[in-house]
Amino acid sequence: MAIFEVNPTELIIKTAEKLKENEHIKPPEWAKFVRTGHGKERPPVQEDWWHVRAASILRKLMIKGPIGVNKLKVAFGCRKNMGFAPERSTKAGGNIIRKLLQQLEKAGLAKKAEKDVYKGRIATSQGISLLDKTAAQILKDNPPEKIQMQEIKVPERIIPKKEQPKKKIEYRRDFRRDRRGSDRDTRRKPVQRKGGRKKK
Repeated sequence: MAIFEVNPTELIIKTAEKLKENEHIKPPEWAKFVRTGHGKERPPVQEDWWHVRAASILRKLMIKGPIGVNKLKVAFGCRKNMGFAPERSTKAGGNIIRKLLQQLEKAGLAKKAEKDVYKGRIATSQGISLLDKTAAQILKDNPPEKIQMQEIKVPERIIPKKEQPKKKIEYRRDFRRDRRGSDRDTRRKPVQRKGGRKKK
């Protein structure tokens, strides 16, 4: 599928532009003032963040579905600034994700499903088709560059020459001749101190 061959950020932005044309996906009145989670300090600056979040959730449903609200809260979470204390990971707001899932379901792009133990929502064939067509258009506008294979020359095998035996080096101890002419070792010997404690 072309969805996995495209940059995810570019795919989400292009899909958000198409979702703006849908009647069912519209931001509520409180979307201008609300934060996306208690870990954030301010509301989003981007004007069309509601449609961008909807496109991102639709892509998550297609890849990881069926998925519920709780796992999506973890996926869209962030790190909270705790001042001098270390940062903590926090979940995103559940109300925004819940409303977006309901709107995607009304638009026919998502539906409820169960698979083994997992319950949640998945992308419908209409939602997958929307993502696939958008990814195909991106690939058409920006085709990937072809990688040219270059020939690699392998060097010939070098046969090592026979190693010559190393010469043995003889070491001798350093001796010093005294007046008598006898050889003695120059190593220092422990010096015996004269005297000591007097015995009572």
